Amino acid sequence: MPKFINYWMYCQLDIMSSKSLIIAVVAIVVVAAGAGAFVVLSNNNGSSNEKAADVAGSYGLVYGNADGDTKFSDADLNIIKKVMDTPSLLKDYPLADADNNGTVEQADYDFVKSLVDGTQPADATVKVIDALKNVVTVPFPLKSIFFFGQVNGRTVANVLDLQDNIVCLATNDTYLNDIDKELMSVTNADGFSGKIPRLTSNATEQDISDLSKTTFQAAILEESGMGGYNGDAARSFYDSIGAKVLQFNFDSATTSLQSVATIGILVQKSDKAANYIDLVEDVTDTIKNKTGSKFGTATVLSVVMSNSVSGTPSDYYAATVLAGGKNIADWTTSTKKFNPSNGDTWLYESKYNANYMIHFKSMGGHSLDMDAETIKDNLKEYSAYFSETTMFKNGGYYLLNGLIPLPARLAYMAEVMYTDSVGKGYGATVFQDFVDSFTDLKDWKAADHTVMWSFKEGSGYVPAKSVTLSEESLTLGLSNSAQLTYTINDGATDTTPIWTSDNTSVATVSLGKITALAAGIATITISIGDATDTCTVTVQDVKATEIQLSKDTVSLGKDGKATLTYTITPSNASIDSFSLTSSDDSIVAVGDGVVIAKAIGIATITASVGDVSDTCVVTVSDKAVTGITWTEGQTVSKGVVQDYKTMRGTSSYDYEFVFTVAPEAANIDDLAVTSSNDSIVKVVSFDECDGKVTVVLKRVDDTTAEVVNITVSAGDQSCIAKCKCNGAK
Repeated sequence: MPKFINYWMYCQLDIMSSKSLIIAVVAIVVVAAGAGAFVVLSNNNGSSNEKAADVAGSYGLVYGNADGDTKFSDADLNIIKKVMDTPSLLKDYPLADADNNGTVEQADYDFVKSLVDGTQPADATVKVIDALKNVVTVPFPLKSIFFFGQVNGRTVANVLDLQDNIVCLATNDTYLNDIDKELMSVTNADGFSGKIPRLTSNATEQDISDLSKTTFQAAILEESGMGGYNGDAARSFYDSIGAKVLQFNFDSATTSLQSVATIGILVQKSDKAANYIDLVEDVTDTIKNKTGSKFGTATVLSVVMSNSVSGTPSDYYAATVLAGGKNIADWTTSTKKFNPSNGDTWLYESKYNANYMIHFKSMGGHSLDMDAETIKDNLKEYSAYFSETTMFKNGGYYLLNGLIPLPARLAYMAEVMYTDSVGKGYGATVFQDFVDSFTDLKDWKAADHTVMWSFKEGSGYVPAKSVTLSEESLTLGLSNSAQLTYTINDGATDTTPIWTSDNTSVATVSLGKITALAAGIATITISIGDATDTCTVTVQDVKATEIQLSKDTVSLGKDGKATLTYTITPSNASIDSFSLTSSDDSIVAVGDGVVIAKAIGIATITASVGDVSDTCVVTVSDKAVTGITWTEGQTVSKGVVQDYKTMRGTSSYDYEFVFTVAPEAANIDDLAVTSSNDSIVKVVSFDECDGKVTVVLKRVDDTTAEVVNITVSAGDQSCIAKCKCNGAK
């Protein structure tokens, strides 16, 4: 595991589709003696003028990596065969041409097979198109690297665990805080006193002199700010030792995630790259799924540096959108300055009155915590630019530490904009997941740090100034219930409600749910800090005029289940006399809205309340299962079906897999669920209802990377779901 590289990420990502990240900068061409001849016109440090294919939309842009994922596999071989049989498909799979000579042939297949098997020639090389679109030939795999990178580059190196590959590191302390330094096994001073030689980011004459004392296969340079490490003196040294130069852009997720995948291929650590990409995708999926129709409704603006508001081309604009925000910036430059002392007023226009303003700041790396005493004067200076905006006055102005990793950054923003959906503490949960998965820190707790801070008049505390209940008064029948909701002023950090009833013999309240107990009147009060609101509840005997079951008839196989709901009119009627019964419990049992088939036959379910009732006829017959299917894990990439669901390295979550049984009314009395390796993934529970089998799984072994098969069977039918378990470390 890494010990020296800062793990914070200063990047952003764009989404082509729900599971397709746009990657369109770096491409690799795999070459080896005898693996298909083609001419390479080489320039300094291995670059050439060879044309790369247009393969936008893939992760690892590697010739031979035909499906464009993060590693060589049998799937690539299948696609290469497909293109060999139908050459016109090369336009759809340009990476199938392993030697990039314009034709997919047996030599391509044989060489890629050697990569899949790990039997490639010792002198194998790969060609990489870097951030400047230079085609660079480097040894494969890369075992020794000179690495220049600031916060973004160090994140990539940390995720890929490059400690054993990097022979010399050039970086600075500008973005290092105490936690970062714990990860550094190099000295904080210039020179060679640490385990790994450390240079400054300035590429001084002394730096270049010290660098010349080392030897390595390639120099990986962060394209932004590489300065002297791409200068004549450094280039001359690289040439003298035969080292190649690769320049990467780590600033945005479209390039940083691509860089993770590309470098992962070069150093044969594709699984680590896949783990990180899985985490990013899990976070984006979770935000979308939990917010549902709310996603994209919270209006937001983003700010970088001291007072630069992000425009539509900015990575920070895209970050807020990916986190579920509706960014209302409408200018087409990356940033637009706002300085009231210079007479700027445009941000006060009503069209820029967003719910939230997210200010990305690194604070020079001096503190991870945005509420640290040592930086409060700096925070006041930055926030002063925006103190008269609607966002600031309403408590919607937040400072987010720009050094936290991308998945955590998205999670913290989603937590601010959609607390009720993703839950309080979601940001810290994702941050902790990143630290646990990609570092060796054992006792570090994300929850102990304030990386996102609500700034209101110099304080991180924003009180609830007002709270409003969804109802002013309610009338309920005996034993009925109702759920109250509430709204508070945007940006409040004090959001914990206290619910009380002044007459608990008439009505009680818990988490806003009111339960009517006896005739009378009770006042329900919500309190958040000094803000309060009330609802008057009148409980009386309200007669039901109708009850209606959700189904008139139900067909089931033995041991099958079906949901059965009911509607009572009026909705606030007394339900103290409600009952749900079966005419024959030996055939069909009923409870909690679920009917369960016990034996072949017919039974009638009756729902009654007061003087009204309704019935549903349930028929239990002997029907064989004709099929079991599972489609949750199936996605399509470049026309190839990937039928697995990823389990990341943690035992703290339960995973739910849902299978479909056909027909819905089939016998499932012999339903069984098994794991091919329950020492890695165990079956916690399974249940069937309405033709769906829900299986709850837990990953027991956090570290072993293996595909575990989950088999669901009934009758003579079965179905397998694949759990792809990536190693946590």
